[in-house]
Amino acid sequence: MTKVKKILFVPILIVAGILMTAPDIFSQHSTIGPGGCGLGQSNCHAADNDWWKDDDHKFTVESIYEDFDRYSLIADRAGVGADKMMNGSSDCMKCHATVVSGNEADEVEEGVSCESCHGPGGGYKDPHQTGEAKDGYQRTGYLEGLKLGMFEMSNLKVRAEVCVGCHYINDEKLIRAGHPTGDGFGYAKGIRQVSQHWDRESTSKDKDKKPFRKAVEKRGPIPMLAVTAQPRTQTSTASSSGGTARRSPPPPRIIAGDPFFPLKATKKITLGPFPLVSDSASIDEILLILKKRLELIYKQLGKK
Repeated sequence: MTKVKKILFVPILIVAGILMTAPDIFSQHSTIGPGGCGLGQSNCHAADNDWWKDDDHKFTVESIYEDFDRYSLIADRAGVGADKMMNGSSDCMKCHATVVSGNEADEVEEGVSCESCHGPGGGYKDPHQTGEAKDGYQRTGYLEGLKLGMFEMSNLKVRAEVCVGCHYINDEKLIRAGHPTGDGFGYAKGIRQVSQHWDRESTSKDKDKKPFRKAVEKRGPIPMLAVTAQPRTQTSTASSSGGTARRSPPPPRIIAGDPFFPLKATKKITLGPFPLVSDSASIDEILLILKKRLELIYKQLGKK
């Protein structure tokens, strides 16, 4: 297996439901896979695909295999099932991979690629190629593509919502299963990374966090959950040879409450998104943010 690169975005575990806040365009058009958008071909996007070969998004499937036990446990807890996790029909793969239409019943091989961000290309690939490149976003092929399933990634609002769809998780079931929330995702850093495949340099406007914050607000707050896992217990059963054979214990049961976190909510706690933390923030600054967050929680619980 190819050595997996370190993921520079938030650690993506099983981010179920790619673009959960984006239009349900994937059900309307077919996904053709990275090979259909220029991979290994001499066309407009050949250079873009060369960039993708070394980008973190490409390795999202391999990262699962590298830590399969951990991912499987979360999939089981979330009700997906470890045995179905890698199938193209699972919610996990809708965000961790590119599921080619017609191959939903098979295990997925390709990581997050072109269509994960730009929309399924089955409808717009050919019409998108028409027109003169000099016309830019007014090119006939570009405008036609927007009507046929292509996401308008030049639109900062759309771009932010696409990123939030996978990098900000507020589903209680997933969080209780041990899935990271993506709270604190470095949007500006992520834009700098993906902008390497653009035909221009990224600008301060591209990295503006306001559209990202609005997309997060639209998605809703991340629930504050106090959960803990029950200790695993070893269970022995009689083997066919008359001895005892140890079987794998069931996944830890998630329960509310934690003796090491003595906060018992008697009312609903409503918190806004976690403050965005700059890549250059010092330890003291981060600790101050955490302190203020805890003070807000205690305040809502009526604690002093």
